[in-house]
Amino acid sequence: MQLDKPAVFIVGVGEKSHYRLLNLFHCAELIVEDFETAEAFLDSDCWKKPGCVLLELSLPEADGLALQRQLHAANSRVPVIMLVDPDDIVNAVQALKQGAVDVLEKTVGEQAVLNSVFRAVSQAVFFWEKEKQIESARRRLSSLTLREKQILDLVLRGTLNKVIAYELEISMKTVEVHRHNMMEKLSAKNLVELINLVATAGGREIYCLQPRGAATLGSPIPLSILTPATSC
Repeated sequence: MQLDKPAVFIVGVGEKSHYRLLNLFHCAELIVEDFETAEAFLDSDCWKKPGCVLLELSLPEADGLALQRQLHAANSRVPVIMLVDPDDIVNAVQALKQGAVDVLEKTVGEQAVLNSVFRAVSQAVFFWEKEKQIESARRRLSSLTLREKQILDLVLRGTLNKVIAYELEISMKTVEVHRHNMMEKLSAKNLVELINLVATAGGREIYCLQPRGAATLGSPIPLSILTPATSC
C-alpha cells in the first residue's frame, strides 16, 4: 500500500461478498487492503493510516462491534462501515452508537457501497490532514528556546517590544533578534499566522510557561515605558 494514500481496509468479509467488493473497489481505482481477521488488521497498523474500514459484524474469532471498541480504545480515527444482515437491527443500531459512520446491509447495491466508502475516505483524509497540521505546529513550537517561548507568550498577549524588553530585562535589539528567530522557526509571516499556528497546536497550554492567570514576568511597568517621549 502506498504510504499516506487513503485506502479501504476490508476485514473479515465473507467469501460471497469478498470478490464482489474487491472487484468493485479496484474498478473505482481505490487502494484496497484485505484482512481475514480483526487480529490481523490490528497487527498491521493500518488503522493508524488514512482510510476506512469495511467489516462484517460476524468476524472470525471476534465480532465487528468488538473491533470497533478496540479501535476506539486505541484512539484510532479510521472511519468504520459495518456490514450486517438485513434483519439485524439491534446490532446495526449498536454499531452506530459505537461510532460507525455507516451501516450497510450485505445485499446493498454497489453504488450505495461506493457512496458510503467515498464519504468515509473523505472524512479520513480530512482528519488525517488535520492531525498532520497539529503535529507540525507542535513540532515547530517545541523547537523554540526558553527565551523565545517567553517572547512568544508576551507577543500573544499583545505586549509591545519595549515592554517585553523591560519585562525580560534585555535590550530592545535582543527582543527583536529573538522575535525574528521565533517567527522564522515557526514559519509565521505575521501575527495572524502566529495566532493560527498556536491555535492549531492546541492553544497556549502547549508551550505555557506559567499557569493561566498568573502574574506576568517582572515588576509593575513604569508609565515612562509606555508613554512616548515628547520634545519641548
